[in-house]
Amino acid sequence: MPHMKYFQSIADIQKHYKNMMREFDNEKYGRLTLETWGVSWEEKDAILEELEVLRYLIGCQHGVTRLKDVEKPTIEIVNRCFNRHLGFLELIDDCNQWNVNKHSSKLVRNEYKACRHYLFKFSCPGWVKYLPDKILSLENKHSKRINL
Repeated sequence: MPHMKYFQSIADIQKHYKNMMREFDNEKYGRLTLETWGVSWEEKDAILEELEVLRYLIGCQHGVTRLKDVEKPTIEIVNRCFNRHLGFLELIDDCNQWNVNKHSSKLVRNEYKACRHYLFKFSCPGWVKYLPDKILSLENKHSKRINL
């Protein structure tokens, strides 16, 4: 399994995606918040798919996931996930390719670099083929050991 770089940044991006999912349930201010983040109300299913990409990357680092198994995501979903977050960083934090190293927030810099890193890595078929096709949840991984 390849080494997963920017692990904490992936966790921070995942936290942002979970916040987006919470806003879909917020009847009063959810639409407004999502619109300021550049997300339309109809993209809920796409956001769920992109959240699975982040769960997969974190699962690659740990070797297991929580709650349920995660399949290897398609390149299109990975691209959509990281491009969406790059757009968010540019819209909200004014971070882009020309000022990323000069940005005042180290978290924003690392999130931006993590997105660019994984966009590049997933464009390399030689790197992607070494990723596991499925990452088991802790329960399923444990039950497979018992059955052996």
